[in-house]
Amino acid sequence: MLKGENNVDEAVMRVPPNNADAEKSVLGCMMQDREALSLAFELLTADDFYQPANREIFDAMHALNTQGMPIDLVTVDDELTRRGTLEGVGGSNYLVELSQSMPSTVNARAYVQIVDEKATHRLVLTECRTEITPGVICVLDILVEILLLHAMSRPKR
Repeated sequence: MLKGENNVDEAVMRVPPNNADAEKSVLGCMMQDREALSLAFELLTADDFYQPANREIFDAMHALNTQGMPIDLVTVDDELTRRGTLEGVGGSNYLVELSQSMPSTVNARAYVQIVDEKATHRLVLTECRTEITPGVICVLDILVEILLLHAMSRPKR
C-alpha cells in the first residue's frame, strides 16, 4: 500500500454517503409541487436525510401534511418556529434558499431516488461496520456492493 493510500480509505469511511444538493432539491420541490410532495412522503422518511436540518424540515412538513395543512414556505416556517427549531435549521433564509434552489420540480423523482439510495448506502455501511472489523476494508467494499445490489432490489416503502 502506498503512503497516504489508507488515509483516503479512512476519509471515505468517515463521511457517510449523502448528497446535500439532492436533499435540498427534494425539500424545495416539496414546497413547490404537490406531486413531488406526495412522492417524497411515499418513498422517504425523515431518517433518510443525512443533514440534521433537512431531517427536521422534512419532519415538520410531514407533521403539517398529517394535520391536513398546506406545505409552503410560510407554513413550514411557522411550524419550525412553533417547534423552536427554525434558527437551528438555518432560519427563514435557508427555507427561502430551499424553495428557490431546486433545479426543476420535473426532476423530483430523481432527487428522491438519490436521497433514498444514499440513505440505503448509509444503512448498509452501518450494518457492515457493526459486523466486520475495521481492518477488513477490501472485504467490506465487496460486501457493501453485494448488499447494496440486494437492498436496491427491495420493494419501495
